[in-house]
Amino acid sequence: MIPIFFTSGRVSYISSVLAIIFGAIALFFPSLTLAGIGIVFAVALLIGGISMIIASQQQKKHGTEWGLTLGLGILTTVLGIVVLAAPEGAVGLLVTLMGIWALIIGVWILFGILRSDRNDTFRYIMLTVGIISVILGIVLILNPFETSRVLIIIIGLYSLIYGIASLFRKRKRSE
Repeated sequence: MIPIFFTSGRVSYISSVLAIIFGAIALFFPSLTLAGIGIVFAVALLIGGISMIIASQQQKKHGTEWGLTLGLGILTTVLGIVVLAAPEGAVGLLVTLMGIWALIIGVWILFGILRSDRNDTFRYIMLTVGIISVILGIVLILNPFETSRVLIIIIGLYSLIYGIASLFRKRKRSE
């Protein structure tokens, strides 16, 4: 028998409240939220790195190739320590990488569209997507820290609105 706590109504109510709490924290404390995300990422890297180091020793015992796994485990663990020391910097680096990716994709789309002989709506849509992607990439690359804070605020607003809307929907259903 499933405890009443886990029925869809309760869990849905709790998830709505958690969305509101997360949204408020992200909205009013974006730097703290970024640091928290960086710390979670660092812990994931540390767990992954240590797991790879342990796995390499198991591979060594069984006589299989273990050197690459050990090297990756050490590298991942060191990266986890670095990210743990500067979690906001890691988030900034991630945003920079997203910017580089958006820039590459945008240039790729523009190159493909400009070489294309199509002259229909699809061409103009893709041209717009390419231009937006290039602009987004440049903004992310030039100012990753402020951009990441803005993204966190947008995510916080979304989460806050979603949580409140979910609570109102649940209230309407119960009436």
